[in-house]
Amino acid sequence: MGHITSTFRSFINECRVFLSYRANRTYVVFVVSFLIFYQSLQYFLKHPTWYVTFSPELTIWLQKHLSTPSLDIALSVYYPVGFIACLILLNYLMVKQGKDGWKWGIAIVFCWLAHFSLEMLFPVAPPLRWESGARAIRLEMLPFSDILVSVKYGGLPSGHFGYVFLGFLIARYNYLKTNMSSYRRYMWFLLVNLIITTFTVFYLGEHTWEDVAASVVIFGGIYLIVSKFVTAHYKNANCPNPESA
Repeated sequence: MGHITSTFRSFINECRVFLSYRANRTYVVFVVSFLIFYQSLQYFLKHPTWYVTFSPELTIWLQKHLSTPSLDIALSVYYPVGFIACLILLNYLMVKQGKDGWKWGIAIVFCWLAHFSLEMLFPVAPPLRWESGARAIRLEMLPFSDILVSVKYGGLPSGHFGYVFLGFLIARYNYLKTNMSSYRRYMWFLLVNLIITTFTVFYLGEHTWEDVAASVVIFGGIYLIVSKFVTAHYKNANCPNPESA
């Protein structure tokens, strides 16, 4: 009990330090505003009159050879719950950076903007959204979970893969720079979830390999650009350790 209390107090203190800086507060306001805006899209955004589809063969093969009632429900639950957990951890990585948290926040913001822009300009229907021959398993198991998917025809890039991938890259960067065990745990946690998420989106028909490949290029590219900015900042500050910068 004492350990839990100590951990909670440490977390509150980290949040207090993080929010004591104006740049970080600006980042938080943007994140909250964007999430509210994005989730509200489902109430007034109409389905596109045209959309792109990619081959559903991988999803159909996985469902044909691996489908069981227990796996169907487990992955249907994991799809929203696992992603939310990873998204929370992704933003907690900003909090752990203290004063400089907003710098990695730039990567998240630009990924969100790139993701949203592509969804609007290049609508892609995942296999579960059209007569692809694949089962819409999650919609059968947990139809209410679809309220979390605001843009139904926004398959490319895969946000579920992309944000977990981004979190893994940021955690890995900080672990290599600090050698702190906490970042090592976050890195492995996100890597395991990245593997599970990849299988989940293919199996459920939420995305195709083209969507995931686009996420690697877009999210990975933005990470590389921002990581150079972050690295340059730490070098200029003569401080290689992000947590003590």
